[in-house]
Amino acid sequence: MLQAEIPRVADLRVTIIGEECFVTRITSSDRSLVDWRRPDSTIAYATSELPGKILAQCQAMLDRFGLLYGAFDFIEKAEGELVFLEVNPTGEWAWLEDRLGFPMRESFIRLFFGH
Repeated sequence: MLQAEIPRVADLRVTIIGEECFVTRITSSDRSLVDWRRPDSTIAYATSELPGKILAQCQAMLDRFGLLYGAFDFIEKAEGELVFLEVNPTGEWAWLEDRLGFPMRESFIRLFFGH
């Protein structure tokens, strides 16, 4: 699959576990970087927030698909607009917990066991 390149200032990985949302803003000093997952890229991670309307749309998508978990990817354009790329129902998450201290394991425990 191919898509047009969208100029970005950052990428957002939005991880929703049940009713909990964890937002990671991913940036690079290399403005030509197209995919932050490239092994040789130098990137920085920071916690962030998602506008309420976008979060509601993400939750609605999960509800529509009958999912309790989703890893959403967005591009943040220079003017702040977020461009939706995909939702992955099996997206990786543990590296975000390790890097940013998100309590994701606890969120899964609450989701599955109600604790």
